[in-house]
Amino acid sequence: MEIVIVSNLIGMIALLFWVYSLQINDKKQIMKLQLLANIFYAIQYITIGAITAGMMNIISVIRYITFYKIEEKKKDQKLSIWILIAFIVSIILVGIFTYKSPMDLIPLGIVMLYTYITWQKNTKVIRYGIVIAAIVWIYYNFSVQAYISVIGNLLEVISGAIAIYRFDIRKNKNEH
Repeated sequence: MEIVIVSNLIGMIALLFWVYSLQINDKKQIMKLQLLANIFYAIQYITIGAITAGMMNIISVIRYITFYKIEEKKKDQKLSIWILIAFIVSIILVGIFTYKSPMDLIPLGIVMLYTYITWQKNTKVIRYGIVIAAIVWIYYNFSVQAYISVIGNLLEVISGAIAIYRFDIRKNKNEH
């Protein structure tokens, strides 16, 4: 029981970084905040024994650093495609090695989605993808007793919806 409490406290720190990231309209800032969130989420999941989810968050940290460095150097799209493929393959391989039950497929699929949405440049796609992933995370996190993360996912959906309204819907209304 103590492990679940500690894990959920760690998840609360991750949650703060993640929800705040959705209110930013700069991809580099979004990526920095989500990198910090993923470090804490990895610790949270590994603490409660959700090893696949923890490892997927470690891959996410590496992905954020890699994608950030590439965008900083303005590499061409072709290189990014190969790096995207390399991350998808690494996600699948780590998923194979950590697989214990069909439940482990959820973080695997979500991290593939995150990998795609952070690979491309459209912040609108990032916001919509994060909201979709948060909805799926709710089920997973409840199942592995990451209760603060469930609350976080609900806040993510709300925060993402607000960001979609602010940056996508209201902006489009003002343009007409």
